[in-house]
Amino acid sequence: MNLAGVMSVWAQTSAVLPQITKDSNSQPYLNQDMASWFSSLPMLMAIPGSLIGGWLIEHLGPRRFQLITGPILMASAVLLSVIGWPSMQNIFQPVTLLMSARFIQ
Repeated sequence: MNLAGVMSVWAQTSAVLPQITKDSNSQPYLNQDMASWFSSLPMLMAIPGSLIGGWLIEHLGPRRFQLITGPILMASAVLLSVIGWPSMQNIFQPVTLLMSARFIQ
């Protein structure tokens, strides 16, 4: 379940990135540098995440670990989808939310 969630989240970049990099008037908008960070941030976080995740699986067990991390991953995916809402853009910085969601993923 978690593997399918992680893979769909990582693949979401290829669908979303062309939309948020082509028009500088769109919100959120990423320039080339931010777009490269947006696409590579989950891979960079996979290194410490696998170390911490392995330790947590040993202490919590695989079932509890999936019950804890599944909703967190789902919340970050939902966050990515609501960033485009105008009400969210008025409250938060869209780029900060994008990078935060990718960091969690």
